[in-house]
Amino acid sequence: MHIIAGRHKGRKLFYHQQSGLRPTSARVKEALFNILGPAIVQESFLDIFAGCGSVGLEALSRGADLVAFVEKNGANCKLIARNLELLNETAQVCHASFENALQLLERQERTFAYIYLDPGYSSDHAKSCLRFLGSSSIIQGNTIVVAEHSRREPPPQVIGCLAAYRQAVYGDTALTFYQPTQATDSA
Repeated sequence: MHIIAGRHKGRKLFYHQQSGLRPTSARVKEALFNILGPAIVQESFLDIFAGCGSVGLEALSRGADLVAFVEKNGANCKLIARNLELLNETAQVCHASFENALQLLERQERTFAYIYLDPGYSSDHAKSCLRFLGSSSIIQGNTIVVAEHSRREPPPQVIGCLAAYRQAVYGDTALTFYQPTQATDSA
C-alpha cells in the first residue's frame, strides 16, 4: 500500500492484514481523487472507518489542509499515527466509534469540506453513519460526503439532508457521492 500522488507520491505505508478487512484499492483511491480533483487543496477532509488511514493520508499528500481520522480499532489508530510520523504530517486521530467521534467533532465545532466513509461491506454502518451525518453540524452547505460500499448493496439515495448525486463503480466496489440537498439543486 502506497501514496499514489502528491508530495508523498510513492511512499509506502504501514498496514496489517486482518481477516474481514479490505483496504481501499489503489484503483478506487485514484478514481476518488480524480473525481474530487484539485478542489481538495487547502480544504478539510474527514476519513471515517479509516483503517490504516490510506485515504486520509492520500488527501494530505494531495494538499488537503486539515485531515481528521475516525477509527474504532486501537491497533489501526497506532498504524495511522505511525504513518503520519513516517510522512512527517500531523492530523487529529479519534480512537472511538463513529458516533462518539462525530459527537466530539460537533462539540469542537469542526466542519469538513470532504467526508469519506468506508465501513465494512457486510455492516450496516454506512446507513447509520450517513443518517448521523445527515443531521450533523460538521456538514457545511457544500460538503461532499463519499460512501464506499459494495455495488450490490447501495446506500439510500436520500438520507437526512444528504442526497446522492453521483455513483462510480469499480468491480465490486462503488463510491456514492452526496451533498446536502440545498447544494444538490445547483450540482
